[in-house]
Amino acid sequence: MKDRLKLKRPKPKIWFVVGAWVLWLGFLAVAFRSAGRIYQLKALLVFSGVDAWWGRLANFDGYHYWNLVKDGYVYGLYQSFFPGFALLMRPFYWLVGNYVVLAGVLINLALLFASLVLLKEISKGNKVQAGMAVLFLLSWPASFYFASFYTESLFLVLSLAAFYFYTKNKTGPALLMAGAASAVRLAGIFIVVSFILDRLVRLYRFKGWRGVIKGEVMVKMFLWLVIGGVGLWLYMAFLQIRFGDALIFFHNQSRFLAGRQTDKLILLPQVIYRYLKMFITTPINNPIFFVISLEFWSLVLAIAGLVFLWLKKAPVYLQIYGWLSLILPTLTGTLSSLPRYVLVIFPVFLGLSFLPKRVRWFVIGVNAVWLFFAFARFIQGWWIA
Repeated sequence: MKDRLKLKRPKPKIWFVVGAWVLWLGFLAVAFRSAGRIYQLKALLVFSGVDAWWGRLANFDGYHYWNLVKDGYVYGLYQSFFPGFALLMRPFYWLVGNYVVLAGVLINLALLFASLVLLKEISKGNKVQAGMAVLFLLSWPASFYFASFYTESLFLVLSLAAFYFYTKNKTGPALLMAGAASAVRLAGIFIVVSFILDRLVRLYRFKGWRGVIKGEVMVKMFLWLVIGGVGLWLYMAFLQIRFGDALIFFHNQSRFLAGRQTDKLILLPQVIYRYLKMFITTPINNPIFFVISLEFWSLVLAIAGLVFLWLKKAPVYLQIYGWLSLILPTLTGTLSSLPRYVLVIFPVFLGLSFLPKRVRWFVIGVNAVWLFFAFARFIQGWWIA
């Protein structure tokens, strides 16, 4: 009987995840309640589709996802938003109407919990690393998007599931998860790309170029790319048929008035130089200063995390995925929304867990302060990411 009871007890790592998840929710609740006392409400920029407190969790891009769930691609510029999240939420809209926003928030919280469990599984070889990775993720200044009507929770759980299966040598499920992730965000395609490059690197190390350029290997890698990017390929086919431009999601970026350029690629050093100039010319009391500071802080930490991942000789596929996901949004010449983009690049948090102990806790503390004020601003209709 004792053995049976012992088997039914949750594993310690689950209790850690439960505790961290609950504390994070409580922290966000305090920030939510405090928002009105700290920042003035910008009523015109607050989500108006739902007259309830949880409607605030769909501010800014959440409004676009809400429209996609209801109406599909009938509005201009909406092609920039991938369909995965809207397809997941559409049945709930048929069932509960505008309560779909609340349903989406609850589903995202559940997906976040699953993501935390997967994150610990992927990094369980080092208990400190595993626990710290969870804390770095939850304390990230933009982690409140996990509790909003946004795509971050869905994308993160799919990407983590893909890498989890890949580490277990279960290529089929890994590719299917990657394919689903590529229907949620463009960065999903980097999952299968990292798998392919990792496999080719390993073949090269053991068999040289002859092992890499074999016909059967090339066919296999092509099939991986097809399956692992199926969400993206289907969405591009839809855009080509419906709007005559398979890459309209990219071409539309410059029309969002976020300083993005799509007519040419801007290298990261140029972007950093632009931001250094903005720090000099932007007054500290200007609301934009908060945003650009958060964006630059996110870049610095993301690079630090990926550098530590390289120094610790982490698996190649994690490093490739991390760098590709980080560099892509910067090629438009801005760090706009970077705190959100980094939020789902989980290798960054694995790398940050290797920081010296005192530095780790300092960064988590600073991030928690950022998180509190960023969420409060978001709730009151101030742009964050």
